[in-house]
Amino acid sequence: IPATRHRPKSRVLEAIVTEATITLPLPPRELSKNGRAPWPVRHRLYQEWRQTAAALWREATGYTEPRWDGPVVVVVEWRFRGPEPDVSNVTARLDPIIDAAQDAGLIANDRQVEGFLVNRVRSREPQVVVTVRRVMRSEEAA
Repeated sequence: IPATRHRPKSRVLEAIVTEATITLPLPPRELSKNGRAPWPVRHRLYQEWRQTAAALWREATGYTEPRWDGPVVVVVEWRFRGPEPDVSNVTARLDPIIDAAQDAGLIANDRQVEGFLVNRVRSREPQVVVTVRRVMRSEEAA
């Protein structure tokens, strides 16, 4: 799975990572809630995407484990060609990528995700840009 990595951005101190972004090709349709593939095929695809995304999350955070314990928000830019995808199918296809953030040590648990913002954008180059942002409390930001 070819992918692109981005450098983490810091808003408070250079040593504190508050967001991480990765770019991947669009996950296969078989991973959507309407996927028609047999279970073994779906499972194999899920594991492949999860492993690839975990490696990218590790690289995006400089191979450190920030292990954000508090709430996070996931911002997605879904760049597509053809018919506009259903948001619920988009989020289902993102599941292995979000689980990989936990595998990579970016978040402690995917239950920390308080919200998704999905922007669907027509593009000549189908891909997904996923950003996990730590929600900073006012006392942490100071």
